Amino acid sequence: MPVIMSIGPNFPRIWKNNKLLLYTRNNNGEYRRSSSVKAHFITITGIDDTWIEVSSWGQRFYINRRMYEEYVSMYSAALVSNILYVREK
Repeated sequence: MPVIMSIGPNFPRIWKNNKLLLYTRNNNGEYRRSSSVKAHFITITGIDDTWIEVSSWGQRFYINRRMYEEYVSMYSAALVSNILYVREK
């Protein structure tokens, strides 16, 4: 079942340019900054206590959970940044 994550725009100041960092992981297991996004939908493919593994633009990225929560509380809002779990009824 798909799990959709919304990284919302800066809210209510939509003209701001604050973004959430995306990371990649190398063969040694080290995480490196790769990109940043705002106002973007992605698919969650894995999750643990520290990292959220996501698929975006056909590539695998990682989001630090604490950083996501900080982005939502400081620059966006739960109204436009959230995680949607779709399940069969």
